Amino acid sequence: MADTLTALATQATERLAQLGAPDTKSEDWRYVKWKPAAELELAASHAITDTDADIVIVDGALTSSAIDGMRTSPTAADCERIATAIASGERADLASVDATFIGIELRGVRATPLRIVHHLTGGESALRIHILAAPGAVADLTIETRHHGLARCSSALNVVCEGGAAVRIDEMEGGATTPETIGVHLASKRLEVQRDASLRLTTALTGGTLVRHTTIGDLLDENAELIVGGATVTTGTSQAHHLVRLNHRVGKARSRQNFKTIADDRSLATFDGIIHVDAGADETDAMQQSNNLQLSPGARIVARPQLDIHTDEVIASHGATIGQPDPEEQRYLRTRGLDADTARSLIVGGFIIAGLAGMGSLRERAQAALLRLLGI
Repeated sequence: MADTLTALATQATERLAQLGAPDTKSEDWRYVKWKPAAELELAASHAITDTDADIVIVDGALTSSAIDGMRTSPTAADCERIATAIASGERADLASVDATFIGIELRGVRATPLRIVHHLTGGESALRIHILAAPGAVADLTIETRHHGLARCSSALNVVCEGGAAVRIDEMEGGATTPETIGVHLASKRLEVQRDASLRLTTALTGGTLVRHTTIGDLLDENAELIVGGATVTTGTSQAHHLVRLNHRVGKARSRQNFKTIADDRSLATFDGIIHVDAGADETDAMQQSNNLQLSPGARIVARPQLDIHTDEVIASHGATIGQPDPEEQRYLRTRGLDADTARSLIVGGFIIAGLAGMGSLRERAQAALLRLLGI
């Protein structure tokens, strides 16, 4: 596999050179402010001592693992998926071809969540994680990206759920840090769901100099289910972006997208999502929703829910809302004896809690982190 991986890395490097720096002329990058990322002065990386996770990574380097059978080199199947990622031209995938590789295979029923923590302290780094859920596997995972200093990172997460597997992934980026300590993170997530399998990915996201999560999901067989969503908070001059593409390759599969975003101060947050249904994928059931709260006049939110349907017999819906906390709800709470600030905080807090309702073991910490960022 070494020769194959070397060849793939060469292809990726050449493709990155061809693409050059992203700009707003590209449809997928039209709302991203690249200049702050290009001008970012990176902090020096430093050591982190963390034993409170099954897998610990610091600036893209694996530092500890308590997982039996974890692989640190790709298989032929992994290389095939890397080649597919290269063909897509997604920059995070291209930059992480020759990065630290972590391969995890899930079998049977896992009694406790598998915890992965990636610390970003400074410098430039890349990381690639491949997760294979074997037929019938049942597992919860948590993936945290904790920022300690201004860094630039590209990461790729590839998840395959084979027949009958059921996987839930809780993801949190930013944590208790302020946006000023969060640099650039380009994250690519590729999700494959096969017959009778289900995958739920819920993300709690904090904005930074540039935080961009690309999620590409393929429902490959009947009775496959893919649910993605979460809550995002941007403050100060930070920015955070979700680009989501869920593809129904066959009929009788189900997908859900439900993203909630809050932008304050002079920050920027975007959601760009597409439900794609192939010709002949009848009896597809798909929903996409983006709900957004703009807390200050200087904040900017962009929501682009889209449908790309190539067959007739489907149930598919999409929608977006952008607004401020509901004045009627605030008035109602004030008639119950609450002051204006408390009433507003309850509404905003409830919005975040609803966005993270799909989370498991990470939910309370993720809720607290996002609420703390808003001073709630």
